[in-house]
Amino acid sequence: LDKINQLKAKYGQSFTDIENALTERKERLEKIENFDAYIEELKNKIDAEEKALNKAAAALTSFRQHSATELGWKLQKALVDLNFPDVKFTIDVRETEVYTISGRDEVEFMISSNPGEPLRPLKNIASGGELSRVMLALKTVLADTDSIDTLIFDEIDTGISGRTAQKVSESLSRLAKRHQVICITHLPQIAAMADHHFLIRKNVKDERTVTEIKELEGDEITDELSRIIGGAKVTDTVRQSAEEMKKLADDFKKNSEGEVL
Repeated sequence: LDKINQLKAKYGQSFTDIENALTERKERLEKIENFDAYIEELKNKIDAEEKALNKAAAALTSFRQHSATELGWKLQKALVDLNFPDVKFTIDVRETEVYTISGRDEVEFMISSNPGEPLRPLKNIASGGELSRVMLALKTVLADTDSIDTLIFDEIDTGISGRTAQKVSESLSRLAKRHQVICITHLPQIAAMADHHFLIRKNVKDERTVTEIKELEGDEITDELSRIIGGAKVTDTVRQSAEEMKKLADDFKKNSEGEVL
């Protein structure tokens, strides 16, 4: 009993704990006595796991390369619709020596926006406006497959104007067939395409800055479009331009199928 109590003090508070400790040490002793065989067994297990890992990674790489070709072509077509007439766009999938939770691939978007220019990484050469349009193109292409209900575009009009702005507004309208689209903009071409208009402004009340959001209706929409177009001074000509811009946007939406922006 004294011996058992000594063992309890060292290995646990019950006889079962002592037996488990004995079993564990016997297994450890067996590994030490047969260390070479144990190491060989571990190497074989590692080899088998590496083969399975390589096979899974290779299958994932093949799938990515196939999908990258298709997605790159669709993105290039969508960018042409966003006033990149001479754009070239590809998705480069390269195998690396390092494994991650996502496989062993390095994926990079490559773009050439002007004739004669080589393909370069998008992150290195694209301006803010170009990045916004690439994101819009990506969301447009994936509209039927992603599960995002609401898309928010903040300042997607950065660095664009004129015909490009019109193209972007039309693309946003098509995207809104399958998603709720919220767009914060200062461009009249994009604002005119919306179904619902909200004016966001800051005011000082009781010596504090307060942000107010007001939904615009009827003539208020035309008034705000006129202000965006004309700046501080709104003339009759500017207002006529705003009314025509809104009418053109409404006509575009009526001629498009499904829900709009």
